[in-house]
Amino acid sequence: KNRKKKERGRQWSCEFFFPARCFHSEMLSAAPPPKALLLAGAAAAVAALVYLRRRRALPPARRARIAVVGCGGWAQGWHLPNISNRPDAQLVALVDPADDPGAGGCLHGRVESMSDLAARYGVPRYKTLQALLEERRDELDGVLVAAPHGHHCSLGLAVLEAGLHLLLEKPMCADVGEARA
Repeated sequence: KNRKKKERGRQWSCEFFFPARCFHSEMLSAAPPPKALLLAGAAAAVAALVYLRRRRALPPARRARIAVVGCGGWAQGWHLPNISNRPDAQLVALVDPADDPGAGGCLHGRVESMSDLAARYGVPRYKTLQALLEERRDELDGVLVAAPHGHHCSLGLAVLEAGLHLLLEKPMCADVGEARA
């Protein structure tokens, strides 16, 4: 009797995945295993969401609101243009203590001043991360840190302590002691 019960369960799961191969009248009376029902329900829910999203019956997801800390060559040549062109992200603030951030990274030549960058992207500029967090913490989803390497650890920890998502350029820190922090 136990063997028949095992076979019936095995046949049902087989029928679940390959209905043409294992369709037996004996199986129709057997109750489907709960795991199979759960999988079928989950698959139906995903299919419905995909269908509704494609038909635009559901509103699009809210755009991620991101601030960039450190606006030198890498930020100006790579991060800022990419964030501002993404349909799922919104640049909300720029942070750099220097009025004319240093050149370097992927921009060979003139790097824009902070006032020009703020005007170009239509976002406010802050001198410190702390000033940004005090004023607009609730308006942020995450922070991208593109500052010089020696500041990565302190800035990254401040972002995480504020409860925000963090995208940190490598290296994470300058030494092993900072990594343990």
